[in-house]
Amino acid sequence: MRKMDSPLPHSLSNTVLLGKKSRNLAHSFMAQLASSGERIHIFDCAIRFNIFSITQFLNDRPLVALHNIEIQRAFTPYQLLDSLSDLITEDIDPHIFPLIVFLSPAKQFFDKDVKPKEREHLLFDLIFKLEKIHAKGFRFLIVESSRKDNPLYNSYIERLHKRFGAIEKAKERMELDNGQDNLTLFSAD
Repeated sequence: MRKMDSPLPHSLSNTVLLGKKSRNLAHSFMAQLASSGERIHIFDCAIRFNIFSITQFLNDRPLVALHNIEIQRAFTPYQLLDSLSDLITEDIDPHIFPLIVFLSPAKQFFDKDVKPKEREHLLFDLIFKLEKIHAKGFRFLIVESSRKDNPLYNSYIERLHKRFGAIEKAKERMELDNGQDNLTLFSAD
């Protein structure tokens, strides 16, 4: 369903990037993709976009790549949900729409201004709308921080992981005492 000429690997489309270094990795991806011609639409939900990281990753590559990046800020959960509703209801061709990168979309849902029951409802609505844009054919990458001590946040992350998959750190290959390795049932030789 993605553009045929897209340099974006299919495994990066419609997935979750999670962890301490997820923002740094996302900025690296965005720089690489933008420099190879991929258009990117960023929903910066927690003032996480760092233009300096992008230019650092671009290094000596043409800064023309910056023209491939659009930034939209969402300062409240309602602004993000309204923007997602627009993507769902408006007559937009998802196959020519840029890759959408959501930077910390759940951050504002956990602000102290948002009451617990409202938070739960809004997070449910967020996942529902993400599923809708996924079904409509939009490509996206969700970037969230590490797990928090909040059970609702962890439940939200698990739901995202189940519905869209996640990029996880690869396990290192280690040889076991019996000559096998930790990734297979076969001997390491």
